[in-house]
Amino acid sequence: MTDHENEQPEPYSVEDHAEDDPQIQDPAKRSARVEPGEGVEPLELEPDDGSRESTDGDNGASEAEEPSKSSVKALDVCPNCGATMRQGNLLVCLRCGFDLKTLRVLETKTGEEGHEEDEDEDEDEPPEPLCLPGRGDFRVPGILAGISVLVISIGYLAGADGLFNLKSDDGFPIDPAAAQRFGQWGIYLATLVLGSLCGLAGVFVVSRLNETTFGDWRLGSLRIVGVFATLWLAKFVDLGGGFIELSAEWILHGGIFVGLSMFFFRLTPRDAATAGLTALLLAVVFWGLAAIIT
Repeated sequence: MTDHENEQPEPYSVEDHAEDDPQIQDPAKRSARVEPGEGVEPLELEPDDGSRESTDGDNGASEAEEPSKSSVKALDVCPNCGATMRQGNLLVCLRCGFDLKTLRVLETKTGEEGHEEDEDEDEDEPPEPLCLPGRGDFRVPGILAGISVLVISIGYLAGADGLFNLKSDDGFPIDPAAAQRFGQWGIYLATLVLGSLCGLAGVFVVSRLNETTFGDWRLGSLRIVGVFATLWLAKFVDLGGGFIELSAEWILHGGIFVGLSMFFFRLTPRDAATAGLTALLLAVVFWGLAAIIT
C-alpha cells in the first residue's frame, strides 16, 4: 500500500471554497448563519406504502414484529374446524381445542391430577375376600358359640317352657319327660350343624355373586357356628305359643343372622339377607329330604 493511499482527506470547510462561491465572498452573507428552525421548512418524507424494498437488517426486524401471512398463527380462523380466531394472542381454538403451536387437538381431562391413574390401579387390584382376619378372629365367635350352646343345652335339659311349649287340656304347662328333653336337645345339635353348613353355603354364594373369594374357611366356619348358635337363643321367647310366638322368633332369627353376618363378614344388609335366604332354602331342602328318607 502506497503513502498516497494512506493519506486521509482533509475535512471540508466553507472558508476553503469561499473563493469559488461569489455569494460567500460577500462578508455580510458570509457572516450570516442559518440556525436550525429559522425559516427552514422540513421536507416531507414519502409515506411508507410498503413498496420500498427493505434491507437485510430491516427484514429481520419486520419478521420479528409481524408474522408472515402464511404462518398458522396469523390465521383468523381455526384450520381444524373453521371457528373465528381474531384475538391476536389466541393460540388454542375455543371450539375444538386445536393448538396452533403444536398443530394438534388438545384433550381435556377433568378431575384431580392422578385420579384416573388411581382408578386404574383400583380396577387392577382384586376385591378383598369376605372372611378376613380381625373382628375378634377365633375368640369372639368361639365365645359366642360356646355360651349360646351351653345356655340352650341347659334349657333343653331343664325343660324350659319357651323351648317346649307343652300344655295340658286346661292350658297349664306340662314338664316334658326326660326322653323328650334329650330328644329335643339332640335335634337342636343336629339343627345347629345343618344350619351352620347352610349358612356357610349362603356366604359362599354371596362371594360368588360379588366375584370375590370366601377367604379363611376355618375362621369363616367358626363364625357361622357362632352366628347360628346365637340366633337360636330366640327360641326362649315365650308368648304362649301359636303364630305370634313363631313370628317373633323368626324375626329375631333374621335380625341376629343379618347383624352378625354384617359384623363378621363385612357384608352389606342386602348381601347378608341374600346369604340368610340361601341358607334357609337349603335347610328346607335338607329337611325335606330327611323326612322323605325316614
